[in-house]
Amino acid sequence: MHLFRIPRKTKTKAKDTPTEPLLTPLNSALERTNSVAEVAESIAEETDGFGITEEPREPPTASNVQASSSQEQAITVQGAVTIQPQNATSNPSPPVAVSRLEGILQPVHAGYDRTVGHIARCQQGTRHQIIQKLTDWATGDTRPVCWLSGSAGSGKSAISQTIAEQFAENGQLAGSFFFLRGAGPRSTISSLIPSLAFQLSSSVPTTKPAIEFVIESQPTLLRAAPISEQLEKLLIEPLRAARKSIRTPIFGQSKHKPTIVIDALDECDDKDSIYYFISAIVDFASRKDYLPFKLLLTSRMENHIRNQLERASSCTCRLSLQDYDATNDIRYVLRSHFDLMYPNMPFLWPDSQELEALVRKAGGSFIVASTLFNFITDGTEVPEHKLSQALASRTDTGLDLLYQQVLQLAPPNPHTSLIVDVIMLLREPFSVISLGRLLQIDPREVVNALVGVQSIILIPDDDRKPVLLCHTSLRDFFTSSARSGQFYTNAPPRHVSIVSGLLTVLEHPPHDNIFLDKEDLGRYACRYWVYHLQVALDSGKDTLISFSKPATVRRLKEIERRFLDHWINTLIFHHWVTPILKDFEIIYSTLWLLNRPILLMNIIKDIKDKVDKSQRKSRNQTDSDE
Repeated sequence: MHLFRIPRKTKTKAKDTPTEPLLTPLNSALERTNSVAEVAESIAEETDGFGITEEPREPPTASNVQASSSQEQAITVQGAVTIQPQNATSNPSPPVAVSRLEGILQPVHAGYDRTVGHIARCQQGTRHQIIQKLTDWATGDTRPVCWLSGSAGSGKSAISQTIAEQFAENGQLAGSFFFLRGAGPRSTISSLIPSLAFQLSSSVPTTKPAIEFVIESQPTLLRAAPISEQLEKLLIEPLRAARKSIRTPIFGQSKHKPTIVIDALDECDDKDSIYYFISAIVDFASRKDYLPFKLLLTSRMENHIRNQLERASSCTCRLSLQDYDATNDIRYVLRSHFDLMYPNMPFLWPDSQELEALVRKAGGSFIVASTLFNFITDGTEVPEHKLSQALASRTDTGLDLLYQQVLQLAPPNPHTSLIVDVIMLLREPFSVISLGRLLQIDPREVVNALVGVQSIILIPDDDRKPVLLCHTSLRDFFTSSARSGQFYTNAPPRHVSIVSGLLTVLEHPPHDNIFLDKEDLGRYACRYWVYHLQVALDSGKDTLISFSKPATVRRLKEIERRFLDHWINTLIFHHWVTPILKDFEIIYSTLWLLNRPILLMNIIKDIKDKVDKSQRKSRNQTDSDE
């Protein structure tokens, strides 16, 4: 598994982050028809259903013209639907402009070809058996759903990534979505269907007019409809209509249904929504030949997921990684990575006995193997010494003791505890630069504080890229006092620090009156300062004292007086008003139950009322424009 990386030792020079283009306005471009099927058929009549492609997003060069030519010859038909082959070996350059449909759907870059963050995949020569099982299911099994389950660190996401890349290369992938806890939109289900619909419009171009038609004919579908309706209207019906509209499949090419890969359902923040999503999938899958695609789902064995999928045994293929011994694969991966890291060693290192000891310590878990390797090679001490420490550690009770050992052996640094705690509590990954701005710490000091724990917290080689966890179980470790002990993240005071830093950001608004840049700390401040305030106040009277101080109230009043318009404009632009109002309601209820600090309650109520009023005004304006 590709879970290993070269340790960070030096700080790279920060550069200005380029801003992304504004979304294009929604302009009606479809003639009204009676159904999704009519839209798809009208397109198919003009093209015979084949060879429909979007305008290229990259400027033509000798290399991509040649690649385009070879891809045209490789187009395959999956279930009588033209699937556009995708390059699974390199990520495409970002588009220079946002398409109309992309502006409507606002998809999240959470597919197999995402460019942000660490991407784990199976190393060549490993995981043959489970990959073959999944391939056989996709190409031969009549059951439309496959559920791959496994414990934390067992390699589910790496397998999903590898399968998605292979299916994309073979023209069999309709879409993919990789959930990730603590990664903003990638941890919410509201982004799932719009993102998959946008991918479907590209992988099966005959569905694009149908998807546009549905969105225009049902303007509230994306923001108000239940997820079962979104699933049916934006994925199932457009693809079913596209399949029916195509008269004759290309001779000799595959007729297998396209596959959608959804990884890490357990990483979604909203368990109830995942429950209803799986319920809808089960209902649709239970109808004979209704689902026009196959669906690969992966997750841990959690009740809200298991309970739904177990009632659909007749239409679900169940695979558990517990049934597949990963020992040989872990041995192979460790040996190959040690050889790659130390190619000039005059003798085999680690030797066979030491390597077998590491394999036993991994206990079949790739994330334990990865953490052990990164611990040994992090550059903070002589590798032979770190190997001895790793061999002396206990991992038989899981990752917790390994996490504790890494933290205990980290060199002392005054900023490490604060920075690590904040990373655990943020709703999205922050870059080194953004962490420094938030906490008023020089980026070089942020790197220095994290170097000692880089075997479990991944420091990017570019300070503009996000700092990531080696595995999401690390967040569970830090936020559980029973598991982390002295390293427990005491959340309330840290949330106070985060709120203070985010308010400082709001006090420096952009010149164009709105926070647009997706990587900008200001955008995060607009979206989440109220959330962090709500969580901090929910912990009790200690944090209430911090926020009830006259200086804090005056600061909130000053923000309301001078900078509130920038914030509200950003909320309306990004459609964040509803969750913000919910957080305000919780805050007001919490304050009422506590000491009812009048000054703080009044300013919170004033800000909430202005947000509510601005939302109503914006909706009325939209209705009048329509």
